[in-house]
Amino acid sequence: MSNKAMNRLRKVTVAGAMGSVALLGAPGSVRAERTTGRVPQACETITVTFGGITQTRVSWANICSGTVRVSYLTTAGSIVLSATSANYALGISDASITVFVGSSSTSLGDAFDGYAGLFVDVGNGARPYNDPDGVLDVTGTTVTGSPMTMPNSTIQVSAQFYAFPDQRLMRIAYTFENLGLAKGFPPTNVTAWIGGNLGSDSSTQLLNTSNGNVSLESSDNWLISWDQGPIDPILLHVPFGPGADVIPVNTQVPDAGNDNIGYRYNFSLAVNESKTLVWFVGLNTSLADANAQAGQFNAMDPNLFSGLPPGTTVVNWTPAPIVAGPATP
Repeated sequence: MSNKAMNRLRKVTVAGAMGSVALLGAPGSVRAERTTGRVPQACETITVTFGGITQTRVSWANICSGTVRVSYLTTAGSIVLSATSANYALGISDASITVFVGSSSTSLGDAFDGYAGLFVDVGNGARPYNDPDGVLDVTGTTVTGSPMTMPNSTIQVSAQFYAFPDQRLMRIAYTFENLGLAKGFPPTNVTAWIGGNLGSDSSTQLLNTSNGNVSLESSDNWLISWDQGPIDPILLHVPFGPGADVIPVNTQVPDAGNDNIGYRYNFSLAVNESKTLVWFVGLNTSLADANAQAGQFNAMDPNLFSGLPPGTTVVNWTPAPIVAGPATP
């Protein structure tokens, strides 16, 4: 797994603590750690620790450009790359969870081998999103990628990776904006693929879906996967929400030994219009925990959407609960 060879970056503690309630049920302090601010390697690692007597530490390791391969997102022929585009996109190269109970601890890792990457086609061939200036910005537990204009188009894309400080959950948001100046021009059609590799290899198994079975259907807005082994976390994937305007098409099912996941989204952007795709992923130590974590997406808690870029519309979720605002400190 080549992404494991990346150098781990030095971490510093972000000052300040925030009270919260962990999914484990123990209130207590929250500590967020990250790598140093602007790094030329275009990589960031976000670590959060929360809980009381029972503490949980979650590390989202090496959010880097060039980690998600196009083959992870789609079956053959679904994406046609142009001769000038790369085959890799920005994504999470690894993640782990450690639960501390007294003096003992249990760790699960190797969650991903390049995850949550984006490829975009605006009519002239698919291109991956990578931070264009090679520098990721960090505010608290939020990693932001600089805007990238798709070649030969007016469509600009930016990325936000937000690690929740009080549970084992990350939100990935990709914002698309049409910077065209001339009014009256027709909207631009956008095809976007999001997904990646789970690092669970040939033992990958689908454990549950939002419809309550182990068969992935077009209406399933979340799914839970696992590698059937004792060392990897159980993963919750949430590619869209109930009542969404844009329902994606599944292109890779993480089941029966396939450790890739992929979804394709289609929408249009008028001049000066901004739209956002939001994806959630959770780490868990048991299927019961993963099911409980998934339950919050049925209730549609508005707090799950706080801190998104202002002035945009989230199109793969029902728009009612969206709470835009500045990056979460």
